[in-house]
Amino acid sequence: MRRYIFIAACIFMLVIYVLITYFDVSFINLWGRQDIHTHIGVDAWVVGRVVSPPQLTRAGFHVHFVLDAETIETATTSPIPVSGRIFVRAPAEDDINFGDTITFFAELSQPAGARFDGGFDFALFLRQQDVYVAADARRTELVQAAGADYSLTGIGVRIRQSIVSAIDDNFSGIFGRFYPNNEVAGVVKSIMVGDRSDITDEVRLDFSRAGIGHILAVSGMHVGILFSILSFLLLKFRVRKLWAYIVGILVLLLFMSVALYTPSVTRATIMMIIFLAAYIFQKNPDQLTSLGIAAIVILALNPYSITSPGFLLSFGSVAGILIFYQPFNAGLQSLSARATAKTKLKIHKRIPESLAMSSSTFLATVFFTAYFFNILTFGGFLTNLVAMPFVAFIMVGGFVVWAVSWIPILSTIVAYIVSIPVVFILEVANFVAGMRFLWTHVPTPGAAAFMIYLGVIMVFYILTKNKKALS
Repeated sequence: MRRYIFIAACIFMLVIYVLITYFDVSFINLWGRQDIHTHIGVDAWVVGRVVSPPQLTRAGFHVHFVLDAETIETATTSPIPVSGRIFVRAPAEDDINFGDTITFFAELSQPAGARFDGGFDFALFLRQQDVYVAADARRTELVQAAGADYSLTGIGVRIRQSIVSAIDDNFSGIFGRFYPNNEVAGVVKSIMVGDRSDITDEVRLDFSRAGIGHILAVSGMHVGILFSILSFLLLKFRVRKLWAYIVGILVLLLFMSVALYTPSVTRATIMMIIFLAAYIFQKNPDQLTSLGIAAIVILALNPYSITSPGFLLSFGSVAGILIFYQPFNAGLQSLSARATAKTKLKIHKRIPESLAMSSSTFLATVFFTAYFFNILTFGGFLTNLVAMPFVAFIMVGGFVVWAVSWIPILSTIVAYIVSIPVVFILEVANFVAGMRFLWTHVPTPGAAAFMIYLGVIMVFYILTKNKKALS
């Protein structure tokens, strides 16, 4: 029965995708009452709590954040309770912090959709965060300053702000002669907590064309790195496996809040928790089953996650590794053995393994890359081989800088050491992006192609007889 949970998850994804794209089914009130959207088009005073860290816009004149609405007052009504979230853009000079309760005056509006076919759909992007209303605040006033918040989200946001501050203080200006736009600090923040505020369009484009754009968004790979390091340290100090796994679950939940609950991190965390829970209760875990359950849970909580690049790229890469890696690795190892027998040149087994891993993730994410970014990279599996080993080093080094940030000289020295692989990755991405024959722009694939793509993966899974290839 377990082997069909993954298939059920793929079918569930197809159904949700069809309902959203073909039938425009609304999931606004799926798990609770959200009535703030019924006031779209009216000028009103809104009171609510800021539930995301305010981010400065690229132009620098405004900040944007998500507000959990509590009451609304119009010219013809007294304050009435409401529920739902609003994407708010406010003047940058207004002092707004996470956790503050504020009031603002604005006309509530429907978030803008795509301006042209295949363009960025802002409304859909907000729905992935369970937000259905937008507002440009003309005036904001503080109702109550944020108090001590010891919730998981509150602690995570404070840790995130502390990490970002430590990275900015220690990495800003490093190799500034060659990277004047703070690109080094931007890459470190992206890898550690998913903060891409200092990622320029040029860097983003280079990474995308080189096929390594995924390392700039916190995903399951980062969750896996974090858990691997944590479990290694705990087991090294002879902590019992049971307690090591329990501590691992708690740390992963905290990291999920630090990453602001992005779909890819949420998916990876749920999958890892299911996997660890199986060990804790002494049952044989199955990774594809864990992935399928994680996908079903995430889509049940927010069906619009099916339209998120982070969710689909993360789901696809993990599924690709679990489905394709063993068959690919077996074939490449066989070819390697034949080549060794004929040429007497010994090929280390890590080379076929790395090629199998890169090929698996490339095959499983090639459609989503074309769909969301309109680009195909033919050298992506090779650039991943070069860049990926440094991601763990950068992530660990960044956390070390944060941990010793109270020692200025030491943190600066560590920051310079960590900057070396960052510069290497930047240069590799720029070099590959400049080789025009290694990438090409493609039109956006249609919904039918998406269903065929998922169907092929499901058929491959069903037809694969070797159980070891599926676990």
